[in-house]
Amino acid sequence: MQSPADYLHLARRDPDLPGLQRLLDVDAFAEIIQAQLSDADLRQVRRTYIRYKPATSCLVSYELDIAGTKTLAYAKAVTARAMDKLEKYRHRPGVPGFFGLQRTVLLPEKIIISGFPNDNRLKQLPKLTDPSAWQKRLQKMLPDAPDLWTAELHTLRYKPERRYVGQLNIKGQPKAVVKAYTNDSFRQAKANAKTFQSIASVQVIPRLGHSNQDCLLVFPWVTGQPLNDLAFISSNWDLFAQTGATLAHLHQQNPKHLLCLSRTDEVTNLLSVAADLSWLCPQWKRRIQTIAVTVSANLLDSPSPSTAIHGDFNAEQVLCSTDRNLTKDAITFIDFDRAIRSDPSADLGSFIAKLHWDELRQALSAEQREQLASALISGYRTVAPNLVSSEQIQQYITIGLLRLAAEPFRYCDPDWLNKIDAILQRIEKILSHLPPSSFRSRIA
Repeated sequence: MQSPADYLHLARRDPDLPGLQRLLDVDAFAEIIQAQLSDADLRQVRRTYIRYKPATSCLVSYELDIAGTKTLAYAKAVTARAMDKLEKYRHRPGVPGFFGLQRTVLLPEKIIISGFPNDNRLKQLPKLTDPSAWQKRLQKMLPDAPDLWTAELHTLRYKPERRYVGQLNIKGQPKAVVKAYTNDSFRQAKANAKTFQSIASVQVIPRLGHSNQDCLLVFPWVTGQPLNDLAFISSNWDLFAQTGATLAHLHQQNPKHLLCLSRTDEVTNLLSVAADLSWLCPQWKRRIQTIAVTVSANLLDSPSPSTAIHGDFNAEQVLCSTDRNLTKDAITFIDFDRAIRSDPSADLGSFIAKLHWDELRQALSAEQREQLASALISGYRTVAPNLVSSEQIQQYITIGLLRLAAEPFRYCDPDWLNKIDAILQRIEKILSHLPPSSFRSRIA
């Protein structure tokens, strides 16, 4: 397992971020928070998420336990180049959160601290937590759904400065989902929400309402279990086959106004992921570069399909009916924020890459992972037998794993270095069994 020294070593290699060490050291950050909260009973500070761009910024999410009540906060370390932004942020009025925690700027350390609902980029969040303002916003967004105007908002997922997902409840029963976006990401998310249609076995959640002003989308709540919760039950392998068939039907749609991801852009993104991972793990820089160059060369050597795909496909994006008498309508796909035109193998590869990660973290056995992946692909090929090849899928599994490689660090796994090494070993093993330029082998 890693020790605080591993984080300290990382901070020492990045002098452009003088506040980095204090953010990665939980005890040091707890001292900062305690100073802000005066006599509050701060019992625990827990890191939950890290988004790190070397020599640029590092954002860390925290869960705070104050007098037995949990609240959210995040802090961001920036460089001296961001001093103008720091000054502007320091003078921007904040909203008192739990125990009055709002926003603080520590100028010498170049650290921004924000207590929920304050957020530097999700500026609409204070309206969501103000009952009066929120009710008025619901009335404007959902004029035909008066039963939702008095709904309570419960946080489901929050990534500071990126996205917020909340659940609208009526008398404790979930009725809808609200998503809050940054200005940059809202336009595409709004367009993508209406891209795919519910046709045949493909079930897509329709949008209930939106707010251009506050970058909000509202969707109806769908009852069901995420497919990843069912992955460990052998009797549910048929759901994976059904998911594969449903995905193939989705890929056969031809929606308008969907952006196209070129091979060049795909490779650029991949090399950026590899560069950031190399900074985290300089001892494996050569390994990471070899993987990235090998996969990138195969991508550039292949044609550029323009199939409409989900773009972030995994078992968490699939909801399954709890009805024992399963029908074709039992599978619902959610979250099309990253939908794009690209290679259909990317959806299959990213899904199976997550199964590999589940195996590496011992949530699945190797046999289970193989059977579930086989069921997914078999189901897909019952609908689209000639759209993808096994070699294409394997290549995208390696791409998916490379994108997942930083997850142990990002989600604060205490053994993150060893977990990253295990992912790299799995990528190397898969690549060793693939023929050179395997993307050239296309199915007619």
